[in-house]
Amino acid sequence: EVFKAGDVISINGGTGEVIKNAIEVKTPDLKGDLGILLGWADQEEGAMKVLANADSGPDATQAASNGAMGIGLCRTEHMFFSPERLPIVRRWIFHTECLDDLDHIKHFQR
Repeated sequence: EVFKAGDVISINGGTGEVIKNAIEVKTPDLKGDLGILLGWADQEEGAMKVLANADSGPDATQAASNGAMGIGLCRTEHMFFSPERLPIVRRWIFHTECLDDLDHIKHFQR
């Protein structure tokens, strides 16, 4: 099938399947089997740690509220995608005189 600008699609991140509609997104439920497994990890203090992937402060906060012991992967480039940060990053990439912008970029990584 061919899609055009404005079509609403969803992509299954696990399989790559393209779905021709918006699908409902919900917050994961940490109960049931997953909750039991994570509970076992919590009981084995020092033996097992659950780390999360987080590309932003809100992601890290959400991970911590779900019991993650830390961050295992942080893709720094994702910190630059917000609309207020993109102009600074673009100036940094496209201009040779951009040392002032480096201070702004360091701030993004905190």
